[in-house]
Amino acid sequence: MNNPPINDKLKEGILGYRSSVRDWSKYNKSLVEGMFSLLDTNSLSKWKNSLEEENKCKRGRPFKVPDALINFLAKIRSNYSIPFRSLESILKIFSGIMGLNAIHYTNIFRRIRNMKVVNTENNSENV
Repeated sequence: MNNPPINDKLKEGILGYRSSVRDWSKYNKSLVEGMFSLLDTNSLSKWKNSLEEENKCKRGRPFKVPDALINFLAKIRSNYSIPFRSLESILKIFSGIMGLNAIHYTNIFRRIRNMKVVNTENNSENV
């Protein structure tokens, strides 16, 4: 029954390794860069042109929000498990900034559900 002293347990940490092993500057940098990868600013800067292109051959009511912004909302939802009603509020914030018309959370749900997902590993499209 050789139990190590309590102080040694605290030094080792709960999982058996020291908590100072993590390089916090790298970790913080990766979090910041991860948010940049969620939002493609190049496509959002040309949102009017892309919206016109998306509505060109569309039958029925035209889209009010470009696919790039819907793709951004889908990434946020998949990474952070945010509900669709919260995505609607995020879209309303972007609507105020970009001059877009906001859409209802059910339309966000339908647009995300009907999106074609691009696999970044081999650049093939999945349905």
